[in-house]
Amino acid sequence: MSKFYNSTEQTKTLSERTDNNMQKLYYSFDQFFKANAADVVDYLIKKGYDCVCEGDNEKTEYKFPELNSLSINTKKANIPVFCFRKFKYGGSGSVNCLMQALGMSYETAVSELLKGEAPKSKKPYMPKSVLSICQLRNCLDRDNDKMPPRGKDTKRVYAYLIKDCGISAGTVSKLIKEKYLYQDDKGNAVFVIKREGNDIGGDIRGTIKGIKYNARVRNTRDGYFEYPLSNAPKTAFVFKNVIDLTRFLDAHRDLDDCTLVAMDGLVDSVMESLSARKLDIVLCLDDKADDKKFCAKHSEAVEMPLDEAAAC
Repeated sequence: MSKFYNSTEQTKTLSERTDNNMQKLYYSFDQFFKANAADVVDYLIKKGYDCVCEGDNEKTEYKFPELNSLSINTKKANIPVFCFRKFKYGGSGSVNCLMQALGMSYETAVSELLKGEAPKSKKPYMPKSVLSICQLRNCLDRDNDKMPPRGKDTKRVYAYLIKDCGISAGTVSKLIKEKYLYQDDKGNAVFVIKREGNDIGGDIRGTIKGIKYNARVRNTRDGYFEYPLSNAPKTAFVFKNVIDLTRFLDAHRDLDDCTLVAMDGLVDSVMESLSARKLDIVLCLDDKADDKKFCAKHSEAVEMPLDEAAAC
């Protein structure tokens, strides 16, 4: 069976779907809800995509390596939850999953999951998540081997960091002024990775509310974002990501004699690099099992959950 969706077999577009009175018909909310809860794992397997099943009855995860490391969990809610681990973003619902994994249009995804069921509504219904997916596709349309071009303004970066992340306008402005942060031509927030005053890469964060997206310029995949507060720091406060780092910076504006580092995960090579610089390391992580294991693994570092670090 072919793995590829044949565009010539796609169902008719909205403008071509009519009833006997030549009136356009659209998929209703009920039809969308039914399609969004359909078995997308079964659909992808029948289309010929290789699937690896992991877990047990309590938590089952289906992985599709060919689809940008797509992972689907069907036990968390009434609708499937999915994540593209390669790009570190995801969402929920079978319709959204097919739109993102296979590039289908909204109507085609609904039709496929309803097995060709015709639209029934005379009034158009378009879920908000569809608009977000279109915006996300625009964000991902880039070459991550190069630094993203700068955008015309920074409105989306300000809105995202202030409203969604709770960071003050003053801290955002400071990072932009010092050229550690800018908005690219797709509206993403780019935290600039610098070494010896030179821009060598970026930590890219999506600004679309409700959709998690982050990426690194590939030539700095093993690098890390650093914001020094001294020319000769003695201590490194280490975070899992740049958002946690920026929140900490916002809460501690009087810090000096230190540097702030974002690992983009739990990364051993970052710890090795900081240790080689003879820095005192303070791990500002969450109070979670993986974070605690990471702290225990690097016994030379002082374990400090993020909420405690923010209070000190």
